[in-house]
Amino acid sequence: MFLLVLGAVIIGFLLILCLPKSSPPVIAERDSLTDEKESLSLRTIEGERFVHCCEALIRQLGLEIESSTQVNEREWDLVAVRPVPIVGGRYLVQCVLLPAEALIDVTKVRLLHDMVKAEGAAKGILITNGYFTQDALQAYEEAPIELINGRRFRDLLLRYRLWEGA
Repeated sequence: MFLLVLGAVIIGFLLILCLPKSSPPVIAERDSLTDEKESLSLRTIEGERFVHCCEALIRQLGLEIESSTQVNEREWDLVAVRPVPIVGGRYLVQCVLLPAEALIDVTKVRLLHDMVKAEGAAKGILITNGYFTQDALQAYEEAPIELINGRRFRDLLLRYRLWEGA
């Protein structure tokens, strides 16, 4: 019996030593990119049309856009307000147009979270045509941050009939 237990312990240690020493690859939230509608419309959308769709969605959700600033050719910052007493407030919205196969990592979400805290905003919203890494999704689950990936963005555009090509 003792030899059996000793053998099992030794085999266990050998298996642990054989495991790779590197961290596992980043797993994205995307579940399938085989949806042709999504890949043909949102993954190839032009910047001007993308930000127009983001602004239309924000308005449809009951927010008024105070300002819109283009940060670079693929990013826009919006400041929106919900002019309702008690539950209203300022919202910081980042719209990020990703190239194919790119992901938004935890750094981008952390920056938005820090901006929301610094500005005293009610919530931060990050909209993208792509997807987020698992770290980005898990890091701020309890924070006042709303992450809208490409699939959810498309679904919201269709629900509110904001873009027939979505």
